[in-house]
Amino acid sequence: MSSDTQKLKKVVKNSILPVLSCTFFLATVSYFNNQNYGLALEYNGEQIATVSREEIYEKANHMIMDQLTPDEKSKVESKYSQIKIVPINAEECCESPSEIKNKIIENSQDIFVEACGVYVDDKLIGVGKNEESLKSMLEGAIEKQRELNPDKIVNIAEKIEFKKGFFAPEDVKSSEELRNYFFDETEKEFKYLTSKNETIASIAKKFDISEEIIKNKNNIDKETVAPYDVLKITLRESILHFEFSKTVEEEMEIPFETEEKQNDSQYKSWSEVIQEGKNGKEIFIYEIKYDVNGKELSKTELNHAVISEPVAKIIEKGTKEEPEGFLWPVPYTRNITSPFGPRWGTIHKGIDIAEAGVLGTDIVAADDGVVQKASYGSTGYGNHIVIKHEGVYSTLYAHCKELSVKAGDKIKKGQVIAKVGSTGDSTGPHLHFEIRINGQQVDPQEYLQKIKNRHH
Repeated sequence: MSSDTQKLKKVVKNSILPVLSCTFFLATVSYFNNQNYGLALEYNGEQIATVSREEIYEKANHMIMDQLTPDEKSKVESKYSQIKIVPINAEECCESPSEIKNKIIENSQDIFVEACGVYVDDKLIGVGKNEESLKSMLEGAIEKQRELNPDKIVNIAEKIEFKKGFFAPEDVKSSEELRNYFFDETEKEFKYLTSKNETIASIAKKFDISEEIIKNKNNIDKETVAPYDVLKITLRESILHFEFSKTVEEEMEIPFETEEKQNDSQYKSWSEVIQEGKNGKEIFIYEIKYDVNGKELSKTELNHAVISEPVAKIIEKGTKEEPEGFLWPVPYTRNITSPFGPRWGTIHKGIDIAEAGVLGTDIVAADDGVVQKASYGSTGYGNHIVIKHEGVYSTLYAHCKELSVKAGDKIKKGQVIAKVGSTGDSTGPHLHFEIRINGQQVDPQEYLQKIKNRHH
């Protein structure tokens, strides 16, 4: 037998290490690095596993300690646990910390019982008898909230995991105890240092509590606070929180756009709507989340679809420069059938404009102005309009088929105001047109734009 082997046997005989101390093992294995040795874990005098590296045991040990209270940890550590350095077959070593943990727990039935832990964000928050009873308890709590909120989907906001394992018997609670522990609110008090421009109202909004709670807790009756004041803030919190949500459908209009087209045969004062605009419609589906008090927490779009596309409004506008003077009132024709002056033993105080097919065509305002009259007259004019223009001028449009404006309307030059007709004292469809200066009729041809008569 080699001297190295004799030295190792002496170490094995005399090296019984505490559960949490493997430093000596590292030094020994380093010294005998040409031999196949490992750790033998003894618990209550019985060997329960062998491992090739101390890290495996340490991980198993941490897995156990993470789920124990300080009192429970002392119980485990007070057990007669030993680690020995022994010759091993590498194939027989357990390389799983989880398996080592289970072997330790299986040999600690006086400390642990098999149960189910509830974990939130990988943190143990409670222990129940089994997974089925825990799930039933949580579903019962959710169902109660569903009855109170029939129009909403109810869930628990936190991510919950259930893990079977061994736990201290006193940690295993009944379903009723766990329900109260998870959902009953408890008070949490802390100190808050105020900053510049803060008020009681802004602080209350920040923590979602009432102003009165802050005032009563701090014995103050003012609305303002000074920078660096220290306030006591009390919040009521529970471990688990209900999350309420529902999907809603909202219909919205898509505004139509306005397009302009140019017409180089018309003057700039002329425009006409050739297609009316129409809004489109679309439907949005949202998921809205609420807190237990019905306050909206978030609104997330799930989907949307266009029901109908908008129809653009199309306006045709003239591009020709306007000559000076009054605009010709009948775009359809410039044919004068009866001029201003003597007629049939009297004075014709305007001009008559007519031509075949003129009935029902547009009559436009000769200039900007305000409508003084738009009605049926008893003096022979029939349906007629009087427009007051800037300064001393006014114009009259008589024998109209129909009127498009009313008294008080503001009119733009070239705006359609009526249709050619034959109402009142008329022998056929035509427009009787007058221009007046201070109420006195004058010859319109002296004031109308000098453009050669032609059809439009």
